[in-house]
Amino acid sequence: MKRLVAIALVLALAWSAHWLWKAQSQRAAIEGWFHARQAAGWQAEYSDLSVSGFPNRLDTTFTDVSLADTQRGLAWSTDLLQVLQLVYNDSHLILYWPEPQRIATPYGAVTLGAEDLRASLIMEDVAQMQPARFLAEGMNPTLDTEGGLWSADKLRFAAEKDPANTANYHLFTRLEGLRAPFPAEVQANLPDAMTALEMDLRVAFDAPWNSGALRGARPQITALKIEKAFADWGPLHLDAAGQLTLDQRGIPEGEITVRAVNWPQMLETAVEAGKITPKAAKQMMLVLDLVAQASGKTDDLDATFTFKGGMVRLGVLPLGPAPQIVIR
Repeated sequence: MKRLVAIALVLALAWSAHWLWKAQSQRAAIEGWFHARQAAGWQAEYSDLSVSGFPNRLDTTFTDVSLADTQRGLAWSTDLLQVLQLVYNDSHLILYWPEPQRIATPYGAVTLGAEDLRASLIMEDVAQMQPARFLAEGMNPTLDTEGGLWSADKLRFAAEKDPANTANYHLFTRLEGLRAPFPAEVQANLPDAMTALEMDLRVAFDAPWNSGALRGARPQITALKIEKAFADWGPLHLDAAGQLTLDQRGIPEGEITVRAVNWPQMLETAVEAGKITPKAAKQMMLVLDLVAQASGKTDDLDATFTFKGGMVRLGVLPLGPAPQIVIR
């Protein structure tokens, strides 16, 4: 019996020493990563860093953490972030954001909040920070922007790397009960919230998203396939599918097919929201009415948007310059 007790005690001490070594190694790696970002010209700091979770977990808690790539004008901060993992599996992380996140870009600043926002991240290569799968979910998410407050009942976002190509990803987003900051007159004849907004995409980049994407140029999109995208808002329904390729400037070429139910009301809503001028809407109404009548349904529209030569066209109707898609 004494021998069994002694063995158990030795094993307990050995595991305690192992956990302590792992905790100290993790803390040192995090501190080294922050110092490396500072050396690269970033603003990278936190007010407190702790590692707990003995005996089976390594729970890392950041307080008042902030990261800013000053050269690109991108910044992120939050009051509290937790990264949870098992001692014996450092490739699977659980991320938990109990506090709002502040994000600044060259296009404006936003604040992202949610109840119980957490994510599961599985790394394919821990040393290179190469993700294999990512899943984030949260209840009652909000996005406070300069243009107003966006909110939803539920958020789900997933990303998975293509096993055959480290730079290709499958992205999925679904928002339920989405509320947008449109003027009151826009929503007069519509429900307060969209039933659902969903996007299922296949995206190819010119480089994988890993630690190198932070040190150098951001990976840029080379191809985009919309497997399925739809939005339901009361009587309005929108479906989209298609495929685009992007050149080195981020200019797309290809086609996107759109099916719009009750499209005249959609156009009126866009005018009331200030997204389209009344004159442009009148011209589009004439062309879209002809397209809809050709399919035999005046309120349902099946149309193809063509991206070619830096322009966007709806049939023969030029809509304007194609958007430039560049990740900063």
